[in-house]
Amino acid sequence: MDERMSESAAEVIAAELEYKANADLSVPFARGRVANAVLDALREAGWELVKLPEPTGRWAEGPEWRDFISGAIHAVVWTGDAPGSTVMVQNVEPGSLTPDQAHDLAAALLAAAAAVSQGGESDA
Repeated sequence: MDERMSESAAEVIAAELEYKANADLSVPFARGRVANAVLDALREAGWELVKLPEPTGRWAEGPEWRDFISGAIHAVVWTGDAPGSTVMVQNVEPGSLTPDQAHDLAAALLAAAAAVSQGGESDA
């Protein structure tokens, strides 16, 4: 296992920025190269950056993410509004997913978990 796997994301970012410190960050091109290098370093260390999707609607008790997976996949992820509510996933059909579809499902699950960790969502 890579010794960087045990590092926190902040440590990985700090190390990469220190390594790239000689770059002229006032130049947009250099900022982009450093940002890409930081993302690559995080991935190599076992971290993944995920943009959390917005809920696609609401059900009776809280936000839901419905039919968010790319391709012809049906799935529903939902949770309640109350902090600490459970996160539920239903109707993942068919059950086998491509890597992109698995990323979509994972992002919706993380978004639902974040919603209840932060006290729930009030708007969709």
